[in-house]
Amino acid sequence: MDDTQVLVVIAVTLAAVELLAGVTFGWWWRGNRSAAAEGQSEDSKRARAALEQLHELASNVAANVGEHSSRVQAISGELTAAQNGDGGVGSAVLGTVAQIIEANERMQHQLDSAKNKLNEQAALIEQHVAVAKTDALTGIANRRAFDENMTQRLCEWHRKGTALSLIMLDVDRFKQCNDTYGHQAGDELLKLVAQVLVRTMREMDVVARYGGEEFAIIVPSSKLREALPGAERARRAIVAASTMFDGKKLQVTASLGVAQALEGEEAASLIRRADEALYTAKKNGRNRTFLHDGAVTVPAVEERTTAPHATTAKPAPAAKKEPVATTEEEKVTDGNLDDQTGLPSRTAFCEEVRRRLSESLVYNTDLALAMVRIDNFNGLVRQQGPAAGNAALRGLAKFLGAAVPELHVLGQCETQTFGLLLPGLSAENSCKLAERLRQSVARCPIRTKDAELALTVSIGITNLTSGDDSTSLIKRAETAASDAAATGGNCTYSSSGQGSEPVTTGELAGTGS
Repeated sequence: MDDTQVLVVIAVTLAAVELLAGVTFGWWWRGNRSAAAEGQSEDSKRARAALEQLHELASNVAANVGEHSSRVQAISGELTAAQNGDGGVGSAVLGTVAQIIEANERMQHQLDSAKNKLNEQAALIEQHVAVAKTDALTGIANRRAFDENMTQRLCEWHRKGTALSLIMLDVDRFKQCNDTYGHQAGDELLKLVAQVLVRTMREMDVVARYGGEEFAIIVPSSKLREALPGAERARRAIVAASTMFDGKKLQVTASLGVAQALEGEEAASLIRRADEALYTAKKNGRNRTFLHDGAVTVPAVEERTTAPHATTAKPAPAAKKEPVATTEEEKVTDGNLDDQTGLPSRTAFCEEVRRRLSESLVYNTDLALAMVRIDNFNGLVRQQGPAAGNAALRGLAKFLGAAVPELHVLGQCETQTFGLLLPGLSAENSCKLAERLRQSVARCPIRTKDAELALTVSIGITNLTSGDDSTSLIKRAETAASDAAATGGNCTYSSSGQGSEPVTTGELAGTGS
């Protein structure tokens, strides 16, 4: 290798070092901010160390290039002096060539060393990138990897028209499993579901843990009708799978929602539609697949043609299901609709609270929850009979549904208590709305065939705060409603997590919303 070749190799190597260092810094800067949110501070430290080593390596190579250039210039000067001197050029040339060979060998050794270090650093960076995009529990793609892949696939859809579908999957009654068997058992079930999905879906599909017990599957180059068989295949495989924990055989089912990207649609809208189909599947009995066609949610065609499948070799009668611990959210009724009002039951309502809460946390939006309790309901039933009580319930349900047109969910939480879920309302506006509802109920009697029922209500209102889950949110609203009733009723109490306090009519002055 002559001097020109050596210098070319040095220049290329130095450029590679500088380029890799720049890429590394860009990756570390973006990854470090996400790592702070994901608890990966140790990975960030390692990435920083790798970056510092790359900078040191680049500096050393640059210094060596300068030293080598100076030596070559000195050697050239010696040759010139020998040629103009006493004629002893032969011995001088031999000595000079020997020095050049020695310098080249030394530089070649340095280049080989630099190449090895670069390979080591590249492998380390690749490892950190993989860790940053992998869910620690299940070993599949995490939310960050899902978001990046979704953005890429949607760009392809918008640019090239390449079809794209999304499957959202949620493990049924996962909280009850945790309550019954413990969180470690729940972790094992999440690992099982992840393994089943990876094994069942196509290699090109992206299986990710979206959050908690919810999974997301990006199905590229697939229209809705092409994604549905895969979704049903995954659902059946989950039913058939099981895992052992503490001597017990654990099995779960899952509900799925499927949607195809529409023209001009962004990620948030596609996810929302698939999630809406998922919730409809849960509301209609769980362990089902629903699709969102852009306008409505309907059962997947494959569900209506698939024969029932056994979850064990010897199916047990439906009435002999293994008992599961009942949560506070589901202690009143196990149906989807209340018999008297036709509204979602407590179970269905609490499912929606949980889903909307997850959305609010993901998109950082407000979420308010109100509990509306009929004052002296038992006295009304004693004095005027059960028919009057039923009329009051049905009438108030219709009134609330008509009075709040933007309302997402109205549910029957207890015999005399309705739940109002109000996404997008701040604490201030939710208090205003709750107090207006209370005043309107007091002014508008419920008319029946035989009489008018003058009702008043006690309302408890609360908003989502940091650290809330659906149970704490519901309990806080119910406590505020009980506090309002305990003062004599016909008032509104709000709670922010530090006790409840009355909402006064003075707080509504001058409001127009």
